[in-house]
Amino acid sequence: MDLGKADKINPLNILNKSGKLPLKKGDMGVLLSNAGVGKSACLVQIGLNELLHEKRLLHIATNNVQDVQALYKTQFSQLTNRLSWNNPNETYGFATKFRMIKTYPYGQITPDRLEDTIKTCRQLHFEPDLIILDGVKWENTQGAIQEVMGQFKKLAERFQTGLWFTARTRQIITGESPTKLPSPCNECADLISIALFLQPEENSVILNLLEIEEKEMGSNFRVNLSVPDMLIQEVVQP
Repeated sequence: MDLGKADKINPLNILNKSGKLPLKKGDMGVLLSNAGVGKSACLVQIGLNELLHEKRLLHIATNNVQDVQALYKTQFSQLTNRLSWNNPNETYGFATKFRMIKTYPYGQITPDRLEDTIKTCRQLHFEPDLIILDGVKWENTQGAIQEVMGQFKKLAERFQTGLWFTARTRQIITGESPTKLPSPCNECADLISIALFLQPEENSVILNLLEIEEKEMGSNFRVNLSVPDMLIQEVVQP
């Protein structure tokens, strides 16, 4: 099993290629796209890379646990097929020892719920290095979204973990290919360290590294992801 090859085709290798630092403990990143482009599948590939490096991962989603488990299994199979790994079942079984999955109804992934979940994990001697939050409600949130995301940020810093969020965009607002952090996340730009945008193409998806708060974040640096595995095919630079 060659983890170096897996690292090279993982979506987050866009950060290495663009010279940017990865998400650190206490930081928050967000993956944005219009509906149905592949945010969940892309984050699962990011999660799998953490697991393969023996990092503890807490995955919180709004669908049921079985669906999340099935997506991990599918994405891992596509990864191993791409790399022609031997003994993939043994590798997958080992990797999942570092993963915990929790699900909540849509709209109920809140800072209070996350805090309770992290405390429960710690009681089980499971302290996540990274947490994926797939399904946080950015719009029509009770209380200002800046306050809610600020609470998430404090939890990340307090428990020394990184947080990855998904966020749904609307092309009528963002345009086809935004270069700066768009709605619904732009109001929280000061809290977000990394922002990525998935742009659908005919037979692939372009992963764009977005600019945050007018800081040079590698805007216009892109990688081409294959579908449906959401792994890097090639670097695309204008």
